This record gives sequence, structure tokens and C-alpha cells, in this order.
Amino acid sequence: MIKLLCSAAVFGLILASPANAMDAMKCDDASMMKMQTNMDAMNDPAMKSSKEMAMKHMEMAKTSMKAKKMDDCSAQMGMAQMSMMLKCDDASMAMMRTEMAKMKGHGMKANKKMAMKHMDLAKASMKAKKNDQCAMHMREAMDAMYKKM
Repeated sequence: MIKLLCSAAVFGLILASPANAMDAMKCDDASMMKMQTNMDAMNDPAMKSSKEMAMKHMEMAKTSMKAKKMDDCSAQMGMAQMSMMLKCDDASMAMMRTEMAKMKGHGMKANKKMAMKHMDLAKASMKAKKNDQCAMHMREAMDAMYKKM
């Protein structure tokens, strides 16, 4: 019961936050420093893969910022933020499905199909209590969603 209430609370926070995390991220030095501080504070071994993914997106954001590609930088910052919240649970699955539903256009069809495949595999892994596999498939789904064509 407590687990259900916690999941509902997390899901409620996700819904109360900006509709699209990638649109809400500001690409500037202060935001990057704050995000880096938050990543450095992630010491839970269960969140290791999420932290690694967030760090990968932060590096891409820094590269984009240096190249003055601010839209790409903001998207990568949003991906880093999403990665930090990503867990193998129903709330994270719902957040990912919401992001996938926003994928529109013919050019995104292959990316969406691959992301959905990995989300199905993640859900199966979650049900089988294989959290490492679940996290891996969720990372693969996120990468597929934002892969450049």
C-alpha cells in the first residue's frame, strides 16, 4: 500500500511539473552547475545507471552550448533531468510513454517504433523483477526517442 502511495505521489509530481521537461530547461552556466550538483548528490547504487545517463546528456549539453546550439542544449538538459528521475517503476514508465506520445511526424516514426519496443521490453523486465535489464531498456528507449535522424 505504501509503495502504491509513493508511486502515486511521484506520478503526481511529474504531472504537476512542466508538461515537457525538455521545453522547460534553461541552457546557461547556472542551470548546468545546479544540474551537476544534483547529479553529484546521487549516491544511491540503485541510481547508478540513471546518473551515468544524466552525465552523458550533460556532456552533450555542454558541447551544444559551446557550439551555440541552444535548442539542442536545452533538450539535452531536459534529457539529463529526465534521466535523473528515471527508475524502473510505473511512474517512470508513464513519464516515458507520455514523452513518446508527443513524438509526431513521419521522420520520427522509426525512432518511436524503436522506443516503444524497448519500453515493452522494460515493462516485461520490471514484471520479472530484473531491474538492471529494465533500466537498460528504458535508457535504450530514451536514446531512441531523441536520436538524430
